[in-house]
Amino acid sequence: MIKTRITQICSNIRNINITNLYVNYTKDINYMKAFGKHLRKCRKLKGITQEQLSDLTSLAVSQIGRIERGEINTSISHIKLIADKLELQPYDLFKFNYGK
Repeated sequence: MIKTRITQICSNIRNINITNLYVNYTKDINYMKAFGKHLRKCRKLKGITQEQLSDLTSLAVSQIGRIERGEINTSISHIKLIADKLELQPYDLFKFNYGK
């Protein structure tokens, strides 16, 4: 039954006009940079290095650096993990002034 349904789905996908499909995906680079700057401030106020935060979260040091520089749009799961390890609430990481 599952194999039949997958075959039906795959067959339907082949019949879709791909030229009409698109995703309107935008990133607010300035917001990502402001978030990262605030995250760095919070981390430093706790006296924690990127390396220590990496050890606490099991996220790569390079990933933490990219988040803090606003280079990547991190996931809500990572935000919660980072907040927990900094002994903050996730919303604390969003308490910053932002102006475009």
